[in-house]
Amino acid sequence: MDETSLTPEAREAINSADIILADNTIHKSILGIIPKNVRLYFSTGDSGKKHREEIDMYLSYLEEGKHIVRLKNGDPCVFGGIRGEIKMAKALGYKPDIIPGVTSVVAASACVGITLTAENIADKFMVISGHSELPAFDTKCTIVLVSCEDNCRKILGQMLKKGYPEKLPIAHIYKARSISQRYFKTCIGAFLLNRVQVEPPSTMIVGWVVSR
Repeated sequence: MDETSLTPEAREAINSADIILADNTIHKSILGIIPKNVRLYFSTGDSGKKHREEIDMYLSYLEEGKHIVRLKNGDPCVFGGIRGEIKMAKALGYKPDIIPGVTSVVAASACVGITLTAENIADKFMVISGHSELPAFDTKCTIVLVSCEDNCRKILGQMLKKGYPEKLPIAHIYKARSISQRYFKTCIGAFLLNRVQVEPPSTMIVGWVVSR
C-alpha cells in the first residue's frame, strides 16, 4: 500500500526518526516522504550474517540514544514477523512502541467494496498465510489469503478436496490502494481451470461476500 494508508502516528514516527530500518517491499511513495536527514537502511529479512550485522547496528544506534523506527508494511502485528525483533529488544532492556497500521487484509477488501462480514452471509472471517493449515469449509466464514502468490493454486486445490464449492467466489486484489491496483472476481473452479497468474503483493478473498 502507498503513503495514503499511513496513520498520523506512523507519519509522526517517520518524521521524528533518526534511523529507519525498512522492509525492502515498502512502497516508493512512503520512502519518498522520509526526511532527507534520516538515515535509511533496508532489512535483509534473513537470519544469517547480514541479519547479525543489522542487530549490531541496532545496538550501536540505541546506545547512542538514537530514535530508531522499524518500518514495515500494513499492520506489523498481522504476519509482520516482528515477534522475534520485539523479544530481542526487550532482552536488551528496551521496550519498543508498536504503532498499529492498516493491514492489507481489510484495506484490500475495502478498496474494492467488499465487506468481509455481512448479515446472513458471513459472520466471521479468517486470515490465512500461504503456509497455514486450511480450516474445514464454513459457508458463513470468509477466507482471506495473504502471502500465497507462490502456492495459491495448491491452496485452492486443497479447498476443493476439503469440500469448498467450485463456484465459491474469489476476489483477487493486486497492489491494493496504489496506482497499480488491479482487481478481478472469479470462482475457485474457474481460477484453477484458467491457470490465473498471481503476482505479489496480492490479497485473495474467498467466500460468498464476494458475489453480494
